[in-house]
Amino acid sequence: MRPLQLSPHASLGRSARQQLQLAHEMFQGKCPLEQLPPHALLGRSARQKLQLAHQMFRGKCPLEQVHLGGGIEIPEAKLSYFTKVKDDLKVTRNLARHLWTANEMKLRCLTGQPCRRISESVAKLQATPEKVGAIRNVVKKLISQTPCDRPAEKRVASARKALRDLFADMARIRHKSLKDVAAAKEKD
Repeated sequence: MRPLQLSPHASLGRSARQQLQLAHEMFQGKCPLEQLPPHALLGRSARQKLQLAHQMFRGKCPLEQVHLGGGIEIPEAKLSYFTKVKDDLKVTRNLARHLWTANEMKLRCLTGQPCRRISESVAKLQATPEKVGAIRNVVKKLISQTPCDRPAEKRVASARKALRDLFADMARIRHKSLKDVAAAKEKD
């Protein structure tokens, strides 16, 4: 009898004992990698997919979480609610509002560079690259599912612009509220 061959990704980072155990499970038809729902595989490497399959097999993995990439997870119900709209810009804004609080968004910008128009401006914190990448992954997936006459690159670029504008709008709201507080103190 010839030994069961594991695919290259299945042996990635595993000891000989773990590879043997995995081969045994595959031989018995218990390896649940094929049973994973498609949303659970979004943005995961081959090694992460295999780990998720084993966690599911042992009943330790919450299936209701969707991995968006960069270690960012979101509840499946919330993601389906956000993507129900089928509009790239609204999905981008809603995901950003979910991943950052309003106060975090007020203190951040997409690139982390100071404003070039105002000479005394100070650089803000850069938006977390993992979260920006997670939003980009969802938008790319949405673009692949909803065909449009606009090229995919332009749709991704407009989603990035919507994210940039959202950070700027939140900062504007912060400055307006600070001015209102200062004006109220001066009146007293």
